[in-house]
Amino acid sequence: MAHVSDRERVRTVALALLIALAIGSFAFAITRSSDPMSAPETGVDDETPGSSVSQPPTTLPEGDRLEDEVSSDEATDSTVPDELAFVDDDDDSGFVLDLDGISTTVAPTTTVAPADPAPPAKSNAPGAVATPVPEMPTVPADLDLRAPIAGAMSWAGIGDAADPYVLRTGAGYYAYTTNTSTGHVPAWFSTDLTEWRALGDVLPVLPTWAAPSSTQTWAPAALIRGGTYVLYFTTRHAASNRQCIGVAAASSPEGPFESAATSPLVCQTDLGGSIDPSTFVGADGQAYLLFKNDGNCCKILTSIWSQPLSADGLSLIGSRSELLWSTDAWEGSVVEGPSMIEVGGRYHLIYSANSWSSNRYAMGHAVCVTAQGPCYKSSSAPWRTSAGGPGGGEFLVDAAGAVWIVLHEWRYRIGYPGGVRSMYFERLSFNGSPPVTLPPTTLPPTTLVPTTVPVTTTPPTTIPPSTIPPATVPPTTVPATTVPVSSIPATTVPPTTVPPTTVPPTTVPSTTVPPTTVPPTTVTPSASSAAKSGATLAP
Repeated sequence: MAHVSDRERVRTVALALLIALAIGSFAFAITRSSDPMSAPETGVDDETPGSSVSQPPTTLPEGDRLEDEVSSDEATDSTVPDELAFVDDDDDSGFVLDLDGISTTVAPTTTVAPADPAPPAKSNAPGAVATPVPEMPTVPADLDLRAPIAGAMSWAGIGDAADPYVLRTGAGYYAYTTNTSTGHVPAWFSTDLTEWRALGDVLPVLPTWAAPSSTQTWAPAALIRGGTYVLYFTTRHAASNRQCIGVAAASSPEGPFESAATSPLVCQTDLGGSIDPSTFVGADGQAYLLFKNDGNCCKILTSIWSQPLSADGLSLIGSRSELLWSTDAWEGSVVEGPSMIEVGGRYHLIYSANSWSSNRYAMGHAVCVTAQGPCYKSSSAPWRTSAGGPGGGEFLVDAAGAVWIVLHEWRYRIGYPGGVRSMYFERLSFNGSPPVTLPPTTLPPTTLVPTTVPVTTTPPTTIPPSTIPPATVPPTTVPATTVPVSSIPATTVPPTTVPPTTVPPTTVPSTTVPPTTVPPTTVTPSASSAAKSGATLAP
């Protein structure tokens, strides 16, 4: 018998263990994909429009974004690495098998790709980035990195309204959100940031480059260019099967927005695609588009980018700048949802990070020197966090000049189905002191109130009650006018005397009494005759 060395035994055992793990994982995947009760989510951010599934008000059950998943046709490395990390997709936990010194390779024929259309594995777990992560630039000593302070949170009263963007116009406020059963880009209108009126889908038809009947239209943003309203949105690019950014225009903020483009506005296919557009307009009037490369779809570093827009907002010009990227542990290898505002000469950049469908989702803050960087994170910890997993934040300056952040948080529960990402508002302070949160109804200017006057004057409790009391005062003088009425009863008294006119029948007998006296008058003659005859009369 040939002598077998200890090293060869270790190699054999390790290889057998690897094969057993591969077979077990494949069997588990087949079992799970065939079990309807344990099937992974559909990869769709929201239900297909028209679904009749019942949820809390204006909400519907939804699935996961495909941005957080790896394409099923992604290439698989057949070489066994020095370490194999096995991650549980549900809770990001796992273990590492050390294969240092073992150079065993697995033949490509042993690699089993998931069957189409089985959902691919997610890649938004911490540590999922396969590319080296560069360090952020050193912060200048004289740069003020203080982040704004958020005030109390106010719920907008809308059910599912993820990734909200609010556009202020002369008439009021328009909110645009990620797709739901309502359509690709649901919208609402408000004059006071409190009462919202649903407008329906403002992007009913997707451009020709988009996947037909896409239910993956996310995170819209809007911009006013002259008399034209421009809408930016994320949707599925049919040719590359990646999420990309498109642009559409309309003559009204209520749409319908239309696009004649035959290709996306931004589509970084080499970096996983492009999502989460946001607009920023500098003091000089130059507009910029901020967005994220969707690298976490395929284990590529995710970054926030900025690029100038043309005067009409329908195309990109100039150079593209990388503002920041995922570097801190709390970000979970994912940065997305950027928004920028300039206050006091400082460019504040906020962004979301980590897994959007968990309570680990949170928001970070950075300060930039210009709209195209460089940018510096104000902390290695999240700026805005809570049990509801806040994210998708956008800056908003109201008609009174106050700065707000509009964002979403999970409501009812974390995740779909059952939970919804509702829209909230928080007022911000940039002077180091907590903001004074005013009632939202005082936010719009007085010129916007006339649009609500019909509502306030409609109740009869306002004007009619004030006029009714004077109308009821005359009744106090009416008695004077009704005094003659007291004489009317006098005229009616005669009817009470009418009965006496009926009394005469009772006096009729008295009229018959005389006949009773007649006999005495007749008796006299009989007495005289009696006297003549000598008869005696009774006394």
